[in-house]
Amino acid sequence: MKLERARELYSDYAEGTLSPAMKLALEQHFDADTEARADYDEFARIFAVLGDSAPLEVNVPLGFRAKVMELATAEQQRRASAPRSLGDAIREWFAPSGRRRLSGGILAGAAALVVAGIMFSPAMQITGTNTAVIFGTGATASDATPPTIQSVSTGEGTDGNFYHYFHIHLPQNVQNATVNAYVLTSSDQITNASAREADAHPALSAPTLLTNDVEMQIPVALTKRPEAGSTLDMLVSWYANNDPSQSKTQVVFTPFDVADGGPATAPVANGNFYDTLRNIASVYHVTVIADATTSPTMAATGWASGDDVGNALNTVAGSVGYGVRKLNDTTYQVFETR
Repeated sequence: MKLERARELYSDYAEGTLSPAMKLALEQHFDADTEARADYDEFARIFAVLGDSAPLEVNVPLGFRAKVMELATAEQQRRASAPRSLGDAIREWFAPSGRRRLSGGILAGAAALVVAGIMFSPAMQITGTNTAVIFGTGATASDATPPTIQSVSTGEGTDGNFYHYFHIHLPQNVQNATVNAYVLTSSDQITNASAREADAHPALSAPTLLTNDVEMQIPVALTKRPEAGSTLDMLVSWYANNDPSQSKTQVVFTPFDVADGGPATAPVANGNFYDTLRNIASVYHVTVIADATTSPTMAATGWASGDDVGNALNTVAGSVGYGVRKLNDTTYQVFETR
């Protein structure tokens, strides 16, 4: 988070009116940057003095008055050119709902979910393609564009629910974009926008602005224990605000239960590319991130019994002209080669 953006949130943070998501993002920023914490502490001291109705005589450092006037002038100029700040826009989008409860449906026949308010944190850059392990015939590192859905983490929330956190970040060459996200209940929602709008669960309360220097985290809570081998499926799409033709859609399949492995026997591949990737995520207990901007026109070939996860993904992705790269020991990206 840039210092200028953080300063836009100081007043609301000090007054306790900042949304929970932005409050958490700002506190994470303070934890990661001691200079940012010191900058806010200085602001808070001034804020407390100005907010006190009784006049006080305060000793300030040499040059303090000049610095305050400099900041005030810069702020006045900024507001004149951009009267509606990013902080105002975010508060308008997300307040006062805070949390959004899904309609109590069963996802993939496994678990009821709650999608909590999104969180933002300073950007965390992923490693370059030169460190990735590339699978697939003809696939090269240049084919593996950085995933929008960078990773999925898990943890218990303060409310006692177990959460999956989907970490979203724009590619470095996209400065800002409008993002949509859905928790899916079927594969046809990946390829059919009408089915997605009608039946998928929105993971965001509204299309959301995301900038390149910020990571979005979408928490999804389990409120009921899922069946062994079930997966949690999320689709994220975005388009660049300065060029709507520049866009991307990705889907991620991740195991629900981090303690139990997948089903004892591998599901039979039915030829559907995304169903097959979901099956691999379930059987091998890994997260699979796949491009979904376009969809394969050919049926995917099933993997052989006893294959390791790399060979399984290589067989399925290679059969439709896609490549595979390993992001870490539990996460793989399947991408369309160009």
